[in-house]
Amino acid sequence: MSKHRIFIAIDIPDELKKLSETLLKDFQTNVPIKKTKEEDVHITIVFCGDLNDKELEEVEKTAEETANRTKKFQLTPKGIVFAPPHRKTKRMVWLTFKDSPEFSALSEKFSSFADKKMKGVFPHATLVRFNSLHYQNLKKLIPEEGISLESEARPFSVERINIMESILSKEGPRYKVLKTFKLV
Repeated sequence: MSKHRIFIAIDIPDELKKLSETLLKDFQTNVPIKKTKEEDVHITIVFCGDLNDKELEEVEKTAEETANRTKKFQLTPKGIVFAPPHRKTKRMVWLTFKDSPEFSALSEKFSSFADKKMKGVFPHATLVRFNSLHYQNLKKLIPEEGISLESEARPFSVERINIMESILSKEGPRYKVLKTFKLV
């Protein structure tokens, strides 16, 4: 039985991806970093981990049922920050969104499929990854309070969820949409 590295995600509008890329144009350094390809930027609802075909079918069934009972909702961009926020030493740059009860409820519906216990789930997208040892050299590139998007980015409508597969390679992960389910 084959294994699939699966997560459930929300698309981000292209204009928001481009705005994030523009705001990070000065994020240049001689420290090794991995920027997420623009087409791969997404908000993970839940990371399921390595699933066999039967487990993947269960996730697909739950995603379809959940989408058919979940209303479309809005997410509002908040800022670009070093992350994770609960750690002293950072290893990523995130695009963050304002708290959303709808997102939290959606995440909760998939929590039984989570690879590990979800803690403080909130909507965000990873824009850059780096070794935490380089944080001290990078932290001058983004203000401590982050880059606010509140005056530049508009809320967007979450209208569907995707079941995605992460295929790991030397060049970094490649993402493939396996199924898409529209919200009501």
